[in-house]
Amino acid sequence: MKCPKCSSNHKRKSGMRCGCGYQFVFDPKVDKIADGKFAAALNKASANDTNYFTQNQLDAAIRRANAKNPRTPGIVFLVFVLILVAVYYFNVVVALLIFWMIPVVLSFIVFLVIAFRKPKHLKVEALVERWQKRNGPIEKLVSEPKLHSPPPDWTESDIYNYGVERILFVERDILVDLLVKNGFHAEQRCLILSEHGYPSYIEERAQKMLKESPDTKVFVMHDSTQTGAGMKGRVIAKYGLEENPPVDLGISPDDWKKLKAARPLGLSHQAYEAPVDMIPYNRLGAVTTAAFLAGVPFAMLPPATRDPSQGGNDNSSSFG
Repeated sequence: MKCPKCSSNHKRKSGMRCGCGYQFVFDPKVDKIADGKFAAALNKASANDTNYFTQNQLDAAIRRANAKNPRTPGIVFLVFVLILVAVYYFNVVVALLIFWMIPVVLSFIVFLVIAFRKPKHLKVEALVERWQKRNGPIEKLVSEPKLHSPPPDWTESDIYNYGVERILFVERDILVDLLVKNGFHAEQRCLILSEHGYPSYIEERAQKMLKESPDTKVFVMHDSTQTGAGMKGRVIAKYGLEENPPVDLGISPDDWKKLKAARPLGLSHQAYEAPVDMIPYNRLGAVTTAAFLAGVPFAMLPPATRDPSQGGNDNSSSFG
């Protein structure tokens, strides 16, 4: 086990406390994750502690870290074929075939079963709770909506001095906190609120803006679910946007299927239904900005923009 405090390799049989004094939270054999890997996932989800992130983004970081190498079955199969060729061309005796090929075949079957079995994803909420009990609050983790009331020193002229150019509706309240805490609203000059009208003081501002400027650009962001797919219609009906329908940013199950960088997330076992915040914040912010400028859904952006792995860029900032 790698100690997240001193980075030394600590043997599990030596106990759950490192020589530096660090008390390990997770037992790798029991919890299927080590403290070092969990700390690395926190670092990944927060982009080296610079971004706020949700539990879904942490879940995605852990899934990527635990993803099996997709080349493993192919490598094993290649070795299997090479052995067969060697046996055929060099006339290896039957005894050698029996004693060597049977274990190889059995090993090959085991590898296939392990590689293609349905992954058992860890319960991130429970891991987070245990980690915080031992190590204290995770500063950048957005675990619940907390913007129900304006800040104590809030005034309308101050909070909107960046100038509002568009409105973004999100499906879940916590997405408002994620985007606002990361400063996305100011960077992109947009009002951000959930379809449920959270926060109420922002909804009042949005309604006023839509009334005074009915041609204001409106966008909706939702999860890859049946409920999410119906969000655009709900927003249109609630806010009377029939004459100025919002741009549905997506993302849909079909979109997830096309993203190479999403494969390590194991969404194929969930019919490609997933919350939109499984996308790392840096990438989510970047593709949303691009969609704002182009006025189109995520799926209509150039492939290298929505999924850098298709353009030869670093997958670490991709959708997956």
